[in-house]
Amino acid sequence: VINGLRPFMEVIQIGETSCGKPYGFTAKDNCGTSYFPIEFEGVNDSGQGGFGSGFVPGSQLKGCVADDDFDRALGNTAERLLSTALQYQANGACPAPSAVAPKSLAGRGAVIVRSPAREAKVLLR
Repeated sequence: VINGLRPFMEVIQIGETSCGKPYGFTAKDNCGTSYFPIEFEGVNDSGQGGFGSGFVPGSQLKGCVADDDFDRALGNTAERLLSTALQYQANGACPAPSAVAPKSLAGRGAVIVRSPAREAKVLLR
């Protein structure tokens, strides 16, 4: 979606590095086994592609790096990603890192292995 919009409008990315998936495929059956060979690379209207590693906010695109939080409901202006986006919209600059830093889980006896949105796991010690 990000790469597809780039030729038509300014895209500002708030959050973490995107996952990137510029390749497409369809299943090919062979003797009861399905294979998924890469068949094409997706590009946008300007012919830009090759973003298999995703987009980094503030690097390939304007934007701010910010971790998601799950302590506030979506739409709450204090929710970290929305707050960062609103500050960027108002000032044209990213808020100070301490203003968007994630809460520490050290006192809770838990360790987040990866982004909860991607992994949906919290390991308890």
